[in-house]
Amino acid sequence: MRAVVVLFFTGCVGSGYEALDRDGDGFSPLGGDSDDSFADIHPGAVETWYDGIDQDCAGTADTSCP
Repeated sequence: MRAVVVLFFTGCVGSGYEALDRDGDGFSPLGGDSDDSFADIHPGAVETWYDGIDQDCAGTADTSCP
């Protein structure tokens, strides 16, 4: 006779890296932070135009004025 063991692994959404605020800016990747290694990049940050960095995490290229 063989026994079959079935394991179900479940976890909460955001229980891993996405839930952590690694740069201390108050936003995590789960909360919209597009680069959690720099505190000056987060949703609502002031965008510096023409630098190639999306500081406000809007998902748009900063190659033209708003």
